[in-house]
Amino acid sequence: MVDAEAVRALLVGATIRSLGRAAGMGVLELVGDGQVIGVHLQCPFRVQRGDAVIVGSRDMDFPLKGSRSEAFDNFATVFDDRAGRFTAILGHRKPVVEDVVVGGSGDLVITWSPDYSLNAFVDSSGRVESWRALVRGGEHHVFPAESSSRGE
Repeated sequence: MVDAEAVRALLVGATIRSLGRAAGMGVLELVGDGQVIGVHLQCPFRVQRGDAVIVGSRDMDFPLKGSRSEAFDNFATVFDDRAGRFTAILGHRKPVVEDVVVGGSGDLVITWSPDYSLNAFVDSSGRVESWRALVRGGEHHVFPAESSSRGE
């Protein structure tokens, strides 16, 4: 099982810098203690303010125009548009992570002011990686800890 307290210690107090994607994986980038921190999301996730969903992983399925595959390959999906706008807001506000909760089933909730959260939902019964919190060139915390790339 992932060390929930280590994940919390890594993320709480870090400044959120951007939201984007690498192929179909969501990427939240933060900076803390002079280190670049990433949260890589390979499971469904959403960013919300209060009860309103700002952007969700499923938004990667919808093109702004044209075909889905062309939009996905060219970073022109609804997700890319909304994540870009959200990143611009992050650049002005420089929000700091206030709390992190890792549920027993691996669900991940990261919260910051005013009333924002990123919620990741583990949706695999196998040992396939759902999310990872990491420092470039340093510590990695993976859920599930015993995950494989094949999901066995």
